[in-house]
Amino acid sequence: MSASSDSAPCAKGAAFCPHFGTCGGCSIQDRPYPEQLRLKTDQVVSVLSFIKDLPQPQVHASPDIRYYRNKMEFSFGDVYPPAPDGPTVKLGLKPKGRWYEVLDLKECFLLSQETPGLLAGVRAWAESNQVPPYNSHKRQGLLRHLVLRESKNAAERMVILVANPGELPAESFLAEALKTYPASTVLRGTNDKLSDTAVSGRFEVLLGPGHITESLRFTDRELRFRISPHSFFQTNTKAANLLYGRVRDWVAEEKAQTVLDLYCGGGGITLSLADL
Repeated sequence: MSASSDSAPCAKGAAFCPHFGTCGGCSIQDRPYPEQLRLKTDQVVSVLSFIKDLPQPQVHASPDIRYYRNKMEFSFGDVYPPAPDGPTVKLGLKPKGRWYEVLDLKECFLLSQETPGLLAGVRAWAESNQVPPYNSHKRQGLLRHLVLRESKNAAERMVILVANPGELPAESFLAEALKTYPASTVLRGTNDKLSDTAVSGRFEVLLGPGHITESLRFTDRELRFRISPHSFFQTNTKAANLLYGRVRDWVAEEKAQTVLDLYCGGGGITLSLADL
């Protein structure tokens, strides 16, 4: 069992992110990492307690405990009540327990160090170009989500601006995004559904091939995955590499001839075992 973390090691009660406690993205960042591992192990044991003679799970720490995620979905929101001199646009994550709000993020330790700069740049772009955020109650506005996907084993990154149908200053958005974020591909996605999801019905590629490539590396094999905007891939690349490597070792030890990959998503486990 491999466990990712909401944090780096810290003293109890010493959450390092200024948004901790308000943001819904991290919930146990104030705990020392060994305690986080113990809590998550206890959760797994509790869920599997119906299995007779269950052995104690062996826990593997996440290889990275900051900036470990390869995908994030940030939400746009409007400022209410409106201020006479602005600002008018929020961009960030949902506050804890308030799905209808948006917390304006100034910092985030989940994806990469460049993320806060990109959020600030896109927020400023929306303000200066008077591009309104989408209001789900009024069903008005354009900007809905900013989706980022990153390869952790290659210099490839994806930016997706998800918006309602309508005219957007796409060229200036692209220029602004590239100022602070090393994107290899940028897309504009269109979502005209009522549901508050970062899923687009169609895409317009503004830069690059419209996908990125990620790798999993084992002792004797490397797998390369093409990641499109809607591809499923385990969000902690290096932990997935560790986990799939363990499964690969078990299958080799057992000399298994048949493996059933149920609920396989992108097929990462199947592909990791295909040559055995």
